[in-house]
Amino acid sequence: MNFEIINLESVSSTNDYLKQLAKGGAKENTVVIANNQTNGKGTKGRSFVSQNGGVYLSVLVKPKLQGFDATLITSATAVAVSDAINEISGKDAQIKWVNDVYLDNKKVSGILCESVIINGEIAFIIVGIGVNLFKPENDFPPEIKDIATYVLELENPEIKEKFIEILINNFFKYFEDLENKSFLQKYRDKNLVTGREITVISSTGERKGRALLIDDNCRLLVEYPDKTLEYLSSGEVSIKT
Repeated sequence: MNFEIINLESVSSTNDYLKQLAKGGAKENTVVIANNQTNGKGTKGRSFVSQNGGVYLSVLVKPKLQGFDATLITSATAVAVSDAINEISGKDAQIKWVNDVYLDNKKVSGILCESVIINGEIAFIIVGIGVNLFKPENDFPPEIKDIATYVLELENPEIKEKFIEILINNFFKYFEDLENKSFLQKYRDKNLVTGREITVISSTGERKGRALLIDDNCRLLVEYPDKTLEYLSSGEVSIKT
């Protein structure tokens, strides 16, 4: 796999930076890595806290399947992140459907997929990945201190470089085999959500339910108290504790 890596000290958002490069003629498989982001992006327009000690990168890829399926790509990326964390630390990272990676019931990584539209068509997909690899020097901000965690205590440049190498290789391994869904069983095995009471959060409000399973397209099957069923291909859920 041939890819180009662009390393930056700081950037507003690796996704936004790569989006501009894509519109300016960047090649597929370009990877942008930054030590910190001043305006990191999360899902639903939220910010993603991006301090030194984290890994922040975005990958530019072309859709491999007919139709842009963000759920599959996001799920495969979550497995790539989880595998990399396990390999570098020996810790068992798990996945909260659809795009968050957890350690010890706290969020350690988030994934954001965005499409690049050129001439009215999806020309590229940008996969943004943020990982709290090391403990932040000044800890996490108060608003996320109780829900965020990190992989390793002490910052180490060699470990960071190795982690990034493993993560990128994992990502392309699963992405190149996306049609065969070689990541799927791991995604199911690592998922925190299935079998749990959850709250489905949407633009119309919140609804209690039970997560039954993850299907072959990484959709979440939810059963509500009135016994109706719904397949979710995107959105947000919280786990009842």
